[in-house]
Amino acid sequence: MKMLNLVTVMVATVAMALLLVVNLMASETSDKAPRIVREASQPVGFPQLTPVGKIQVKTYPVVRSASVSRNAGSQNSSFRTLFSHIKQNDIAMTSPVEMTYDERGLARMAFLYKSTRIGEVGKSGSVQVADIRATTVVSIGVRGSYTQERFDEKKAVLEAWLAEREGVWVVDGDSRYLAFNSPFVPGMMKYGEVQIPIRPAGQVSQ
Repeated sequence: MKMLNLVTVMVATVAMALLLVVNLMASETSDKAPRIVREASQPVGFPQLTPVGKIQVKTYPVVRSASVSRNAGSQNSSFRTLFSHIKQNDIAMTSPVEMTYDERGLARMAFLYKSTRIGEVGKSGSVQVADIRATTVVSIGVRGSYTQERFDEKKAVLEAWLAEREGVWVVDGDSRYLAFNSPFVPGMMKYGEVQIPIRPAGQVSQ
């Protein structure tokens, strides 16, 4: 009887997970904000999420960032370093986590503070806390695990979009991957955004 009950619970759990995935995929045929597994709130003033597969231009406010460079190690070790930093300083976790890639792989990972009124800027061990200027980006919504391959694929889509608008927008910073879910969320359910910072052509970078 106990074995039967266990099997019943497992089947029900799998069925619920599949239903959630189906609902997530169905919602991605529209231009509405995507459904995501919400594990933490966003920093104050952040814009709405970009629908999966859609491209948007949007602006982010000044945000306080705690970051580590590739010297901190892999994606997992960088995450642990930053998680330890916010725990030690009693700072609430927010979403998303920001990752910057270059030709050598993960170059930088950052946790974002809820507000610039929280904590102080400066160096704390291997963690650099700084206020990042307001940023305009072209962004595409992405479903799936946070891999460099997926990042490169979606970045190429954005680069093609920019090429079609040559003379309108120019690149104004390093491309980034915003990861909205933790390692505890299954890959097929993860949501993120690949973004390229931009500014109007002819405008001086700040």
